[in-house]
Amino acid sequence: MSRVKGDQPRAGVYRIRVDGVLDAEAGGHLLRLLDAHLHLLASGWAATRHVVVDLAGATTTPRGIRALQYARHAVEQRRGLGLHLVCTDHLGPRVTPGERAVLRRLRTYPDLDTALRALEPAADPSGARAETG
Repeated sequence: MSRVKGDQPRAGVYRIRVDGVLDAEAGGHLLRLLDAHLHLLASGWAATRHVVVDLAGATTTPRGIRALQYARHAVEQRRGLGLHLVCTDHLGPRVTPGERAVLRRLRTYPDLDTALRALEPAADPSGARAETG
């Protein structure tokens, strides 16, 4: 059984973490979490610049990879918002060429800490840059 949950590891970054198998069911859950978060953004209740899909504890199926393609499309419609993947190296030879093409369209990082260091910290309302630890 897969678990899909969202959290905010740092200001300006919303993470959707998948543990188990990213299949059609988990992909649907991922898309529902993303859609809910995009609605929060549109209503001004959230301030996010980056959405990170964390696959550190996941394996994938073709239908799960398709969910990432839909997520990318949804995020691209929001100017100033980026979609990123964490821990896709372990997927390796198990993905098909078509799935690999979807993954290549997304910026990937080996782990969450590397992603957080690389992603621009959100500025606070005073104009000062947020510090990362």
